[in-house]
Amino acid sequence: LKYFNDSETPYKIICAGSLLGVKLNKMEKSFPVGKVDMINIYPMDFEEYLIANMGKEVIEIIQEHYNNNESLVDIIHNELISLYRLYMCTGGIPASVENILSNNKDILKYNTNILKNIIKGYLNDMKKYVKDSTETARISNIYNSIPSQIGNKSNKFQLDELIPIE
Repeated sequence: LKYFNDSETPYKIICAGSLLGVKLNKMEKSFPVGKVDMINIYPMDFEEYLIANMGKEVIEIIQEHYNNNESLVDIIHNELISLYRLYMCTGGIPASVENILSNNKDILKYNTNILKNIIKGYLNDMKKYVKDSTETARISNIYNSIPSQIGNKSNKFQLDELIPIE
């Protein structure tokens, strides 16, 4: 990227990364201090998701009912619950949200590869900083156990519940 920075042509470059290497002090090259504008980007929260689906008016309606301690009309409430379920399926990832909206909120037409690719990307990024294949297997094992750990009776993450690595 130094080439673009030093060039007379005013390039605008956007790069993305987890900065996991920086946090673990495993960067093999220097970091371009003073040359990078860092922005933290997060998935959409549920309020942003509602605005994308129904517009800002729905937030005002919810806020008004909340302030007046009034329940929402069943029709609106049911629609919000339905949207919340779809939100949970998309993870709030903008590309994922866009896909569900472009498919008229039909979960059966949703492209699950969007989230699968994101998860693979997370795992691949984590694996770059391991010592050996055993550590890679441990990371994958822990990450893949998250759904079952969330649903366990104790509501605690239990390492002894993980499948042993041989």
